[in-house]
Amino acid sequence: ICENIAGLHRTEGVAYRDCAIFYRTNAQSRVLEDGLRRAQLPYQVIGGLRFYDRKEIKDVLCYLRLLVNPQDTVSLQRIINVPRRGIGQTSLAKLEALALERELYGLDMIPAALETGVVGKNILAKLRSFHELMASLREEAPQMGVADITREVLERSGYVDALEAEQTGEALSRLENLRELVTAAAEFDSHGEGEGLQDFLTQTALLSDQDNLSDESGSVVLMTLHSSKGLEYPVVFIAGMENGLFPHSRSFDEPAEMEEERRLCYVGITRAEKRLFLTGAARRRIYGVEQSHPPSLFLADIPTSCVQDFSSGAVLEMARQPWASPTSGMTTGNGQARVRPSTSVGAGSSARKSAAARAGSSAAAPYGVGTQVHHQHFGRGVVQKREGDGDQLKLTVVFRDHGIKKVLAKFAPMQPV
Repeated sequence: ICENIAGLHRTEGVAYRDCAIFYRTNAQSRVLEDGLRRAQLPYQVIGGLRFYDRKEIKDVLCYLRLLVNPQDTVSLQRIINVPRRGIGQTSLAKLEALALERELYGLDMIPAALETGVVGKNILAKLRSFHELMASLREEAPQMGVADITREVLERSGYVDALEAEQTGEALSRLENLRELVTAAAEFDSHGEGEGLQDFLTQTALLSDQDNLSDESGSVVLMTLHSSKGLEYPVVFIAGMENGLFPHSRSFDEPAEMEEERRLCYVGITRAEKRLFLTGAARRRIYGVEQSHPPSLFLADIPTSCVQDFSSGAVLEMARQPWASPTSGMTTGNGQARVRPSTSVGAGSSARKSAAARAGSSAAAPYGVGTQVHHQHFGRGVVQKREGDGDQLKLTVVFRDHGIKKVLAKFAPMQPV
């Protein structure tokens, strides 16, 4: 994406402000931001914060800073009650007053509070528990990679549990951001450079403090597809055109959600005034683990006559297969398809209908009761029940590791085995 933007700017004089990058989830912006920084391309995030400026990212980085420097009072103040532990502002004020009196900093103030009983018994118990957690993590950190210690912080602090308990769209988005932070840490580990956690924190501090480049050409625009409604740009890139990412994994089992994803894709495509680039990764790290996803099924909705395929493999043909193998992702190469500006709404609509009809008619055939299947997200299972037919065929599947799930055959990333 960055190479294309730089090339368009250099060879055709396309202004940076005329280029927009859309993505399905906020977490995807991290790798895009890193790439734009490395390429020294100016950018701005619309409708949200830059990755390292997001609350949950700052919170976890403060946990990590305390592991490196236990006397970091600013970091302690930020996360001592994150997630909520019942240590309120009144208790924290008493703790800080004691620290000021004894000239103590960071985690050193907690043993003093336990010794003097400056706060009530309930608060003392919570402070003791927090101090033991941080002491344990500090002891283990030198023997662990940055990604592993970040995972430990997320799990043992209760941060992940607190977000999962909220069961809101915002909480899910924040969880995805935290998983992307683990991915960034895993990338740092894989490069084998630096001195571990300290250097990782230095790197993230430089990224978050870096002033945005700017010139008379403006800045490349980054935003989620949801934020793009009503806006138009001469050049649009849609990143992450992969099953499980776009359409999102949560939509495969709910027809209404899948149709909403399809509408969102249509919105993104129609934001391009002159050029549209659809891109996907051959492999990507998710929660620090390298994965490969099939090309987005939405690519099958676009008439081949409207597309220039720049990928080294048959990405568009793969997208048109009713059941893409869970392990068959984008082929290596620059992994992108460019949609010609002449694409018409009518052509896209008819292609959408014909592709849906093909998928619906062929999806029912192999799924008899008792058929063993492999689902991209749920693993191995057995079809227990069929309901409806054609596009509306619903399957009840008993998965070995995930129990009973109902899936829509038309969209499920699943195949017989």
